[in-house]
This record gives sequence, structure tokens and C-alpha cells, in this order.
Amino acid sequence: MALPIVTAADLRAYVRWTDAVPGDFLDRHLSGAVRDVGHALGGGDVPAGFEADAAEAITALAAASAFPFLHTFTQDGAAAAARSVQLTANRPHFLGADDQGKTIARLKARADDLLARILAAQATDQQGETFSGNGFFMGAI
Repeated sequence: MALPIVTAADLRAYVRWTDAVPGDFLDRHLSGAVRDVGHALGGGDVPAGFEADAAEAITALAAASAFPFLHTFTQDGAAAAARSVQLTANRPHFLGADDQGKTIARLKARADDLLARILAAQATDQQGETFSGNGFFMGAI
């Protein structure tokens, strides 16, 4: 099966970003993530039953890519200033440099875990096809 389609709304829901994050901005990061997942899978299809894993891998990679642009208050001291802003009614959420790096690493690690699971399923499928020749077996002694 081809790679699943992930929308900007799916990405917003995954990371809990509001509708204020522009869809065209997220679409650019999603297209890069689709490309990266496609390359990681060798351009092959997603095995049946692993569509949700592929969709989450795309979403996690897109979020990791977009995250630094949306959480730009990473200079020393900015997180403390942002905490005082968080007491307002709008409650913006800014992260310090360490927290931002940890979040990006966590998102990439999640995508890597999902891709490893998909690749293992692909290898199992391909191994069965290679050995059996899709129903034709030829042996020699």
C-alpha cells in the first residue's frame, strides 16, 4: 500500500498545536516527512496493517522539522520570561533550548522506532517472496 496521507489538521492534533499554525507551513514540513519516510522504506509500499505506523512516522518527522520554527524562544533567559507570559489568559507555551532539543529528539526517536517496525515487516514479506519465488521453486543438487 502507498504511503498514507497526513494532513495539517492531523499534525496539529498530534502535537496539540492550534489552528493559528498556518496549514501551508505545516504542509511544507509534511511533504518533507513523506519524502523522508519514502526514502527510509526504499520507495516500497507499506505492508498491510502498518498504515497507522507510517502515518505516525510521517507526523512525528514533520513535527520534529517544524518544531524549532514554532518554538523560537530558545535563548538563555527567554524561557523564564516566557513563563511570566504563560500566566496570561492566552497561555502560550515556549520551551527553553534543552527542552526543545529533547522534544525534537523524542519525536525523531518515535519515528525511527515506527520505521524500524515497518522495515522489519517489509523484510519478512520480501523474504517470503524471494524464497518461494511467488509460488515457483527451483532447486538443484
